[in-house]
Amino acid sequence: MTEPPPPPPGSSFVYGGMIAVGALLATLCGGCTLYFGGTTVSRMLTSHVDSGLTWVVFALLVGGLPTLGGLILVREGLRGLRRVKTPPQ
Repeated sequence: MTEPPPPPPGSSFVYGGMIAVGALLATLCGGCTLYFGGTTVSRMLTSHVDSGLTWVVFALLVGGLPTLGGLILVREGLRGLRRVKTPPQ
């Protein structure tokens, strides 16, 4: 059985960058989405305004998609880093 080829040099740096950028995206965009969505929902509950639902959907679309992208970057970066760090069997 042939062994898999060694990872290219610098791949751990790329995977670490993916993790860092993904964590920043998820943290900043997720926090902003949580803040604006939460304040809109609290205003809707206290003042009984129905137009806030539009803002919640808008916040989820504008901030939720980059948050999801950041989480995917973190997951794939961790997977790649594990692949680089594990010794061949």
